[in-house]
Amino acid sequence: MLRRFNKLLSSMKSAVRGRVYSTFADFIDTRTGTDGAGDAGTMDMGSRSSLHTGLQMSEDEHWEMNYHEAAIYLEEGLNNEKFDSHPSSPEELPAYLRVHNPWYHGLDLLASLVLILLAFTEDPAVPAFELPVWAHGTIELLALTVIGVELHLKLKWIGWSTILKHKRTMIKGLTLLIMVLEAVVVLCRQSSHFRVTRALRPIFLVDTRHCGGVRRFIRQILQSLPPILDMLGLLMFFVATYSLLGFYLFSEHIDNGHFKTISDSFVSMFVLLTTANFPDVMMPSYAKSKWYALFFILYIITVLYVLMNLMLAVVYETFTRIEREKCRALLLHRRVAARRAFRLLVSRRAPRAVRLRHFAGLIRHYAPHYSGLDVYLMFNQDPTDSTVRSSKSTILVRDLTGYVARRRAGRIPDVQDPADSTVRSSKSTILVRDLTGYVARRRAGRIPDVQDPADSTVRSSKSTILVRDLTGYVARRRAGRGLDVYLMFKQLNQSGSGGLSRSEFANVYEVFALRWAPQSGRAPWYAASALEPAGRAAAAAVRWPYFEYLVYALIIGNGVSMVLRVCEAAGDLQDSARLLCASWDTWLFLTLFLLEAALRMMASGLSAYLESGWNVFDLSVTLLALMGAVLLSIAPKLFIVVMFRPLRLMRLYKLKKRYRDVFGTLVLLSPLMSSAGCVMLVMYYFFAIVGMELFAGYDLKNCCVNTTVEDFYKYSENSSTALGYYYLNNFENILTSGVSLFELTVVNNWFILMNAYATVAGQFSRLYFMVFYLFTMVVLTIVVASVLEAFRFRIQYKRSTTKRDEEKLLHEEVHTSWEEAQRLGVSGDLADELRPFLPPGVDVTFIGSRPRTKEVLQRRMYQTDIQKWLAEEDESEDLQPSTTATSSEDPLAPPLIQQPDAEPNHQIRTGYQL
Repeated sequence: MLRRFNKLLSSMKSAVRGRVYSTFADFIDTRTGTDGAGDAGTMDMGSRSSLHTGLQMSEDEHWEMNYHEAAIYLEEGLNNEKFDSHPSSPEELPAYLRVHNPWYHGLDLLASLVLILLAFTEDPAVPAFELPVWAHGTIELLALTVIGVELHLKLKWIGWSTILKHKRTMIKGLTLLIMVLEAVVVLCRQSSHFRVTRALRPIFLVDTRHCGGVRRFIRQILQSLPPILDMLGLLMFFVATYSLLGFYLFSEHIDNGHFKTISDSFVSMFVLLTTANFPDVMMPSYAKSKWYALFFILYIITVLYVLMNLMLAVVYETFTRIEREKCRALLLHRRVAARRAFRLLVSRRAPRAVRLRHFAGLIRHYAPHYSGLDVYLMFNQDPTDSTVRSSKSTILVRDLTGYVARRRAGRIPDVQDPADSTVRSSKSTILVRDLTGYVARRRAGRIPDVQDPADSTVRSSKSTILVRDLTGYVARRRAGRGLDVYLMFKQLNQSGSGGLSRSEFANVYEVFALRWAPQSGRAPWYAASALEPAGRAAAAAVRWPYFEYLVYALIIGNGVSMVLRVCEAAGDLQDSARLLCASWDTWLFLTLFLLEAALRMMASGLSAYLESGWNVFDLSVTLLALMGAVLLSIAPKLFIVVMFRPLRLMRLYKLKKRYRDVFGTLVLLSPLMSSAGCVMLVMYYFFAIVGMELFAGYDLKNCCVNTTVEDFYKYSENSSTALGYYYLNNFENILTSGVSLFELTVVNNWFILMNAYATVAGQFSRLYFMVFYLFTMVVLTIVVASVLEAFRFRIQYKRSTTKRDEEKLLHEEVHTSWEEAQRLGVSGDLADELRPFLPPGVDVTFIGSRPRTKEVLQRRMYQTDIQKWLAEEDESEDLQPSTTATSSEDPLAPPLIQQPDAEPNHQIRTGYQL
C-alpha cells in the first residue's frame, strides 16, 4: 500500500507546494462537498476523504484517496485499533504508511527481539555469549533508535494530545527514554550498573504488530484482576489468621522451628498453601499430640480445596464474561470501521449504496493482488502459453513502455513522464516500477533466456519479450482479483439491488476470509488427466469400507511390534535402540504408512490431503520416524530419535469421541496457548532480570549451615550427596535464572531455594519469591479458566450444530451469470476479467470457503446475542430502513438507494452522513 501511494502523494505535495494546508474547519466543509477542489456539484462523490483536504485534484484522484482512507478504516477495524490515531490530513499519511508498512513491522519486531536477547551478553552473561560493554551497548542503542523512529513517526500523525491519552504508547515512550539514558551511561562508564529496568524490555516486544494476541491476553489478565484481588484478599486473611493461631500454638515447641516468630509462622503457612512443605511442617507438633493435625487439615481444606477452587470459579466466570464482551466489542468496532468506510464509498448518484466500481476500488487498496511478473514467469503451469525463456538478454524498461503504448493504441494517449513511473489509461494503470524489479532480477540472471526469437515479439537491441506472454500475464494477474471482487460483492449484495446498503456492507469482514472456487473445480483433481486411472483406483481403495480398519490394524501391529522389541533382550543401549527404531519391522511399517499416505494423496489431491490435520500429523510422524531410522543407522548413539516411532500410535485416540473433543479443543486453544506461553516467557524474563540484579553475586555452596536446608547445599569438590546439588539453582545468568524460576513454578521444594537466599541475602528476599508465586498463580489460573471455557464452548457447539449446519457456516454459494454481472454494473476491464469465468447464457456457481476458526464458530454460538447487540446499536443510531429504486438513466448502472416515502419532504442527500 505504501508503494502504491508514494507517487500519488508526491504529486499531491507538488500541487500544494507554497500553500498552507487547510484547517480542520475546511476538512468539515469537504465532508459536505464544499471544498475548493473545483465545482463540487460536478463530482459524483458523497463524503470526501480527509487525506486530500484542501488539495486540487481530479475526480479520479479524489476517489483513489477515498478508497485509500476507506481501506485504512477497515484495517483499523480488523486490527482493533482506535480511530483517534487515524490520519486526518495529507501531511500525516506518509508517516502512517511507513509505520504500518510490513517491512517496518518486521524491523520493529527484530529490534525488540535483539533487545531481549542482549540479556545473554550483558553482565552477568552466559559465558558462551558474553560481549564487551561497548559492543552490547552499541547494539542496544541501535535497537532503541529503531523503536524511537516508530514513536517519532507516530507523533507526526497522532500528535501529543492523543499520545498523552494513549497509556501503552506513553509507557513505551518513558521506558525508551530511561533505557536510552542508561545505555549512554553504560557506554560512558564502560561498565554495567544496577539496571533492574532491563526487565521492562519486553514492553517493546509486546507492543509490536505481531504480538497482538499477547496484548489481548494481558488485557484479559488485567480485566480479570479485580475478582482475583478480591479472592486473594480473602485468602491472605485466612493465611494470616492461621499464622497467628499457629504461632501461639506451636512457638513453644522446641522441635518445630517453623513457628518461632510471627514472620516464621506466616512464611510457613504461606508455603503450606502450596503444600510444598507438607507434612514436614506438621510432624514435630503432630509428635506432641495427634490432635494438632486438625489445625493443618482444616487449614488445607479451607485455603486449598475451598478458597483456591472458588478463585478458579470466579476467574472462570469473569473470563467467560470478558470473552463474550470481547466478541461484542470487536464486532461493534469493526461495524463502526465499516460504517466509516461506507461513508467514503457512496456517491451523489447513489448516496445510500456502494456501487461495484467503488467496491472494487476499495479492494484494490485493502487487499491488493501481490503477484509480480517474475512470479508468473517462474511458476506458470502451462508451457504452451508460456513465458519469457531467456538467460542473457536484458529487458529494457523503455521497450516495455513502448510496447504497452503500442499495445494499447487508442486507449493510452501518451506515456507520462518517465520519472512518474506509470503508463496511464482511463481504465487501468500499469506500474512500470513493477517491471523494473523484474529487469533487476533479469539482469541478475534469475530468469532464463528466450530460446525462440521467431515468436512474435517486441524487440530492442538487447532484449526480446513475447507479446502474448506479457498480455497473458496482465490478464492473469488481474482476472483472479476481478473475479474475487465480483463474488465478494455478489455475496454481500443479498438484496440483489446492485448496490451495497450500509447493513450489507457491514458484513464486509466476513467475505474477506472466503476463498472462491468454481463448483466444477470441486471435481477430482485427476479428472481428464493421464493420472485419472491411478486416481480412480486410489479413490476406490480409500473409499473401501474396511480401509480405515486396515489402517488402524497396521497401527496396532506397529505398537505390538514395538512392545516386543522393548521386551527383547539386547546387549547394550545401542542395540536396543536399533531394534526398536531401525529393525526390519520398522522399515516394513514405515513403508506401509507411506503407501497409505500416497493413496490418500492420489485420491484427494495434495491440497485436499493437507487440509486434514490428522493427515498432516500422520505424514509428519511417519517422515520423522523414517528420518530417525536413517539417523540411528548412521549414528547409533543418537537415542533421541527413538521417540518418533511411537508417535503414530496417537492416531488410535481418534477412535474415541472424548479424545476427539480434547484434540479439537487443543486446536481452538492453540492461538490462546501461544499467547499465554509468550506471557509466561515475558514474566520469566522480567523476574529473571530482577533476580540476577538482586542475587547474582551470591554463592550457595555450603551457604546454609545450621539451618533447616543445610543438607541441600552441602558441597565438596571430592564428593557430594544427591541433595547437595541445589546450589545449581541460582541466578548467575539468564539461562540458569530461567531454570530456577521454572522450579519455583512447579512449587515442589520451592521454599528450599527461598530459604537459602533468605539466609545469604536477608529475610526480605522472601518477598521476591512470594510475589513470583502469586504472579504465576494468577496467570496459570487464567490459563486454566481459558481451557475450561474453550472446552465448554466446543462441547456446546458440537451439541447445537450438525454437520450440515457447520458445512453451511464454513461455505457460501454464489449463483451468477454474465447477464447478472452486467446488470450489477460490470463493465470495462472488470468485464474483460470476468468474461472467461462467466460464459453468456450460462448460470455458474462458485463456492466460497472460510477457515474454521474460533471467531467463525463464535458467530454461530452467539447468534442470538449478536442480533441483540446489533439491534441495540441500530437503536442508538436511530436508523431508518431503506428501500431501493432502479435508476432510469443507465440500464447497466446500479439502482439508486432511496429513503422510504413515509419520510416527509424527502430528498436524496449529497452524501451519507452518519
